[in-house]
Amino acid sequence: MAVSYKKVLAVLLRLLETAFSNSSVNRKVLHELEWQAEEGGSSVLGEVEVRADTVIGIARTCLRKQPENINELTDALEESSVYRSEVLIDWLANSGDEFPDFCSYIAAIENLRTCTITFLRGSLGN
Repeated sequence: MAVSYKKVLAVLLRLLETAFSNSSVNRKVLHELEWQAEEGGSSVLGEVEVRADTVIGIARTCLRKQPENINELTDALEESSVYRSEVLIDWLANSGDEFPDFCSYIAAIENLRTCTITFLRGSLGN
């Protein structure tokens, strides 16, 4: 992975941290709503956290070293899209407007995810 790609990933990771921090009030409200909801219901926070952990972990791995398992990583990133979750799609469509800062955090995760895929695919040709 070229040095400029690593710098971009580092910038996007910092922006993601900022978006996470800025969404604290929205996350607290969501947590309270989910806590009061029926047991066994889907968790928007949980769905996002799982995806964020995968995306951030792979991006940080790319910053430390040139990954050898590029196809596996891109497959994992493809599967980690928020748009692969019916729970998140429904929530975004029905409640997303009420939680703009949390939606910005989700968008930052997606941005980091798609950029990491692009950079990994670019390194296949190197």
